Amino acid sequence: MKYFYSQILACIVLILALPPMVVSAQRGSYAHVAAGSSHGMVIKKDGMLWASGNNKWGQLGDGTIAERHIPVKVLSNVKSVACGRWHTMAILSDCSLYAWGNNGGGQLGDGTDTDRLTPVKVFSNVKLVASSFFHTMAILNDGSLYAWGQNGEGQLGDGTTTERQSPVKVLYNVKAVACGAGHTMAILNDGSLYAWGWNGNGQLGDNTTTDRLRPVKTEDNVAEVTCGYLFTAYITESGDFKTVGEIFWGEQ
Repeated sequence: MKYFYSQILACIVLILALPPMVVSAQRGSYAHVAAGSSHGMVIKKDGMLWASGNNKWGQLGDGTIAERHIPVKVLSNVKSVACGRWHTMAILSDCSLYAWGNNGGGQLGDGTDTDRLTPVKVFSNVKLVASSFFHTMAILNDGSLYAWGQNGEGQLGDGTTTERQSPVKVLYNVKAVACGAGHTMAILNDGSLYAWGWNGNGQLGDNTTTDRLRPVKTEDNVAEVTCGYLFTAYITESGDFKTVGEIFWGEQ
């Protein structure tokens, strides 16, 4: 929960830090917000992406490593954004996926482990993207799920613990995905919930503490899912709220 609160705080700071004349003149103009461990991103309704916060790894995407206390413009025509710990991913209106920031685990998906100070295109036809500490997942328009980045606990779901610097296909018919620190959860079109990766605290919800290198089915009729550092929370289609994993800092 401590990590969650730091994300929320970063988002609040980002919005409040926008120049007063911009905030007062354009109230209600914000479409989407996301935060990493110490940086925040916000998309306005005009599709412009703004960034502020820590920039040690280039996670703001403004071509520098200068910390920004006042938001800076990064990209236009953006419809979705997700933040890892020190990297950022954005989907543009043409469904192209751009990445920037820390890339030590290959989490940008550009085929290298080189940090990027400005956005680089890494994928096309992307519908949804999710990021955690050092891995990234993307659902394409055809429902296929791709993964890249660190994989020491099997969080990519490709059957290995090999780091991937380029996307690898993991599942089909996926409609939602969420990333924890070392695990991943996905909902398929039929409502079934699949889990893989680090499971030392039971965060996969398969009634074991065994890490999984490939997706395993854990539940049916799931509507939404999200992940914390050591836990998973989801809502069933009947409206039940469930959590699995470590009770840590009051997360559950």
